[in-house]
Amino acid sequence: MMKRVDPTIELSAAALADYDAVMAYTNQIPDIVNRVRGLLTAMGLDKKVKIAFDEWNLRGWHHPNIHTTYQGLSKEEYLDPRDENDDNTKYTMADAVFSACFLNMCGRNSDIVGMANFAPIVNTRGCIYTYDKGIVLRSTYHVFDLYVNYLGDLALDGWLYGEEQTMVVKSKEGEVYTINTLDILPTYDSKNDMYSLAIVNKSADKNQQLMIEAMDTSLSEYRIVTVNGNSTEAYNDINHTGVSLLIPIISWGFSYHFLEYCGEVRKIIKANS
Repeated sequence: MMKRVDPTIELSAAALADYDAVMAYTNQIPDIVNRVRGLLTAMGLDKKVKIAFDEWNLRGWHHPNIHTTYQGLSKEEYLDPRDENDDNTKYTMADAVFSACFLNMCGRNSDIVGMANFAPIVNTRGCIYTYDKGIVLRSTYHVFDLYVNYLGDLALDGWLYGEEQTMVVKSKEGEVYTINTLDILPTYDSKNDMYSLAIVNKSADKNQQLMIEAMDTSLSEYRIVTVNGNSTEAYNDINHTGVSLLIPIISWGFSYHFLEYCGEVRKIIKANS
């Protein structure tokens, strides 16, 4: 998102505060699964019962009065307020980062997470917005594009070692958290004999350096596929593209390499063995 796309960019305090709140929320994602896993294990059901997220999304649907006794009598009271869901400026790089972290969590816990349905897909809070002349692919769409087309079918174990990379964020409730800056999910494509890493850099404006070491294999080629935006508030709308998928030319001849995460929030690394 950020300095690599535009080194001169300045991030407003308000934008960073909102982004920080979302990053704080990513720190709570694993707790949800860990608590339910603990309950299932205590009851001896962890090998029999899977966890299902039948609907998940960073943002709840904007449906005023839907859960109140007064739901409104007119279209203006009940239906028109829902049009706020269609404001594409709200679906930013923060949504993309959160979605990537959530999917990484599901991959790491694939032994017990059996279903995780993003909802909705189209319009309201969905990753695709439709209008009379076409569609808009919101930031979250590109994250799903990466996971569907560039990750493998098997989730692998991965470890981060060396100097710990952390960042301090504040939740919307004002609580301060120290969280990991990088969120990584290694995978393997059993059909094509390829390793793919989903790597999320949560930092809004700081580069991260990472050396990749593959055990029991050498990597003959690699490429980095990224979801990029020029700020934390980058979004896509009709005639406006602030978030996009970048697919570079494949590089050859590397058994390992260093990557500097120059503010792009979302990265995928794909390597052939």
